[in-house]
Amino acid sequence: MRIVVPDLELWCKNYVLRKAEFFDWYRHTSLNRDLERYKTCGAVFMGMIYNWDHNMGYDLETLSWQLSETGFREINRSIWGHSQNIPSIEILEAADSDRRLESLVIECTK
Repeated sequence: MRIVVPDLELWCKNYVLRKAEFFDWYRHTSLNRDLERYKTCGAVFMGMIYNWDHNMGYDLETLSWQLSETGFREINRSIWGHSQNIPSIEILEAADSDRRLESLVIECTK
């Protein structure tokens, strides 16, 4: 199985370090450049969570633990567009996708 979710650790690091370029990029690509509603980094962060109906934020540790608890093994972080197990993954994960810059990618087996 391959799972791709927003990377909570990446988002939190960018927030704590006040990496405006990360939030500007996301506002531009995913929030319709809406500076009125998404003026601050925190507003952009919450826009990512709530606009896409995310109910949980995942980092590698949390997602690995939950997968392990439900019987998955060989839980490994992967790279966007590259897979040990899925041929032609680049068809699903295009090299030019904006998701590649904000996602946690995990592969596992059961």
